[in-house]
Amino acid sequence: MGIWLEDPQDIKQKFLSDFIIRFKSAQTMPRTFPHLGLLTLIVDQDNDMLMVSPSAEEIKTTVFDINLNKTPGSDGFGVGFFQNYWPLVSDEFVHCIKDFFSHGKLLMEINHTFITLISKLLSHS
Repeated sequence: MGIWLEDPQDIKQKFLSDFIIRFKSAQTMPRTFPHLGLLTLIVDQDNDMLMVSPSAEEIKTTVFDINLNKTPGSDGFGVGFFQNYWPLVSDEFVHCIKDFFSHGKLLMEINHTFITLISKLLSHS
């Protein structure tokens, strides 16, 4: 846009402003699903089963059931990375999934992979 910003606070504000403008939904009404004639209640037994944290083996099975050719995630790593390096990443990966099931939110570190600003250094060669 022809604007040169150097102050870190100005850069932060410009980034946030542009991000909000670009990705904010124009939808102002709350989104609702049409009534499909489905039961709206789930029995306690099913609910308890859905709330159980998956085992390390279930997590591994799920990772290895995903097609290698799927698009990479927001961190740039496709499932092939996790499958190939499972012995190295499995402990952290399983911990992350289990933490999500216990607290209902992703680890803060996951959010750091979604948006990363890399400053450019000019070469004086």
